[in-house]
Amino acid sequence: MLAIKFNLEVRWYPMKTNLPNCEKAYVPKEKLGNYLLSETHAVGRAKARYFRSIGYTAENADDLADALVMIASSEGVCQEILSDFGTKYVIDGELVTPIGTAVQIRTVWVIDSRDARPRFVTAYPA
Repeated sequence: MLAIKFNLEVRWYPMKTNLPNCEKAYVPKEKLGNYLLSETHAVGRAKARYFRSIGYTAENADDLADALVMIASSEGVCQEILSDFGTKYVIDGELVTPIGTAVQIRTVWVIDSRDARPRFVTAYPA
């Protein structure tokens, strides 16, 4: 059996702290199409059902990407998780949906050791 050891450190932020380099945050297209909005992805399909129920599909994935980046650039970090591979940032925010409702979601972003730009990891209801 192979054992892998990860060095993790978790920090909580009670006050607003901005995502580092938030102006460079991005959402890889394949992260939305092949995961978050994918009805066939083993993990992503439950999230896809949720996002479809609030009006997001593959057809308006760019709108979702823009809304996620807006959360990353305007809301504060509530948790930071440091590891050997980079730092993950958890950011909660309000998402105004295509069907006219507003929902609270939790987003996760990572800045890895090779790239200082925050990259979208996942989102789910907060």
